[in-house]
Amino acid sequence: LMKLERDDLVESAPMHGARVTPLTPERVRNSQVLREAIECQAARLCAQNADKKAFDGLLELAIPLDQAMQKADPKSMARTRQHMEFHLAIAEASGASVLVHQLTRLWYCRFMHLIWINVAQEPVPEDWHQQLVRALATRDPDIAEAAMREHVMFGNDRHLEALQKMNDSGELTG
Repeated sequence: LMKLERDDLVESAPMHGARVTPLTPERVRNSQVLREAIECQAARLCAQNADKKAFDGLLELAIPLDQAMQKADPKSMARTRQHMEFHLAIAEASGASVLVHQLTRLWYCRFMHLIWINVAQEPVPEDWHQQLVRALATRDPDIAEAAMREHVMFGNDRHLEALQKMNDSGELTG
């Protein structure tokens, strides 16, 4: 229970027990800020530290991911895992294990499913993740960071709207 609390998945209150932490507009905004910081730094370090084999591996992950995103199935856990694995691979290629750990924690804090809702509402370019790999492969940390920032900020303005729709439909309350 303490680990779930530390990861902000449950909250405890004296005399009330524990409950699943509700997804709120503030939590979504905080997740957006944290994701941007982590992934932009991962992109910078990946561009500087990764070798050709790592960039080739990222492209191998990006191509099927882009194909899956065109199908826009927001309920698919397999596609969500595929998306998470791509972004974690960038963090791993950065050489900074703390970024991998924190990004993993963020993904498991229920933020990224909102991205899939946005994909269903407004499709991304067909080669969305491949574009990101090409920016990383320039080995220019400024180009890599700018591309990642654009990538992670895509749809941020619609996240709160998606959250409201999920709340209205009962998806957040079960």
